[in-house]
Amino acid sequence: GMLRALGWRRGRVLWMILRESLTLSVLGGVAGLVAGVVVSELLNADPFMAGFVQARFSLGLFAQALLTALVLGAAGGLYPAWRASRLRPVEALRYE
Repeated sequence: GMLRALGWRRGRVLWMILRESLTLSVLGGVAGLVAGVVVSELLNADPFMAGFVQARFSLGLFAQALLTALVLGAAGGLYPAWRASRLRPVEALRYE
C-alpha cells in the first residue's frame, strides 16, 4: 500500500510481490533439496539404517522439485500481490 501511495502503478506492485514470492520459493526449494540429499546420505552412512533408505537422485527429480516450488510460490504469492496492487493509497496510509 505504501508503494501505491508513492506513485507505483498496480502492475509494478503486483510483479514486485510475485518476484519476491518466486525468489523465496526457489531459495526454499534449493535449501530443501540440499537438506534432503544430506539427510539421505547421513541415513545411508548409519550402519543401523544402511540399506533401509535407498535414495536415487536425478537431474529430472531436482528439476521437478524446483518446478513444484516455483508453482506453489506463484500460487501462494498471487492473492497477496493482487490484493496489495488493488489497495488504495489512502487506505494504506490510514493504518501507518
